[in-house]
Amino acid sequence: MKVLLLIATIVGALAVSTAAASSVQDDLLYPQFNLVYQDELIPQGETRDLLEHALKLINMIVDQAVKAIDKVQQEIERLFDDLLLQGEELLEFAKAEINRIIQKALEDLNLGNLGLQECAEIIPQRVEAITKTAFDNLKKCFDDFAERVKISRENIKEHIAFLTGKVQQIQEVGQSCVDGNGNLIDQVKCLFDHVPETNAIVVEILSDVGQLLAETVKEAVSLLNDTRGCLLDVVKQAENEVQKLVQEVLECVQQQG
Repeated sequence: MKVLLLIATIVGALAVSTAAASSVQDDLLYPQFNLVYQDELIPQGETRDLLEHALKLINMIVDQAVKAIDKVQQEIERLFDDLLLQGEELLEFAKAEINRIIQKALEDLNLGNLGLQECAEIIPQRVEAITKTAFDNLKKCFDDFAERVKISRENIKEHIAFLTGKVQQIQEVGQSCVDGNGNLIDQVKCLFDHVPETNAIVVEILSDVGQLLAETVKEAVSLLNDTRGCLLDVVKQAENEVQKLVQEVLECVQQQG
């Protein structure tokens, strides 16, 4: 029962993380600025001023994309750190539950009053074997969990690198306009002509990072649920083995009596 209460608490915490992820996703998908070029944004003055303004607009777009990626990356790293801690808590609680089950069984048997050494002498060795098997299986559950978290983290890093590459595309647009045109007017025209293109790229990035966070939260919940099920199966198996041992000892006592 205590195991179920702890699991309910942890799953509840992840539900809060899911809600937070939704909030973060909304922030990313709906940034508080307008990336679309408008005539009134162009300052009056020399052509060089127009060029500087256009470059600032490109830099603003790049900055927004970089901030969105960094924000999601931090959220996901925090999520994985919390996930590993919660997995460790489940592991330790499962160990404690197995020890509790064994201790209770030994107390119920009341070894001091059995009076038959041959019936009691099998208990220490069997308890040791049950405990070792159970703890080895618990470790396997957690190791599988930790490995899946590691793989997920590596996949996230690859995806972040992909998004960073998209940011570089925006930067390359600005650089190509400056390098590929011989006069200021053509450079300015090129930059403003490419605003819709760079805007589309950054909107794609913002949408992608929001989706990435939501999917990562969903995966974290699934990972924890799978690990919970694995650990509970081990606890149940250990309890069954302990019950078998108790039954054997009681049958031995009855036969000798």
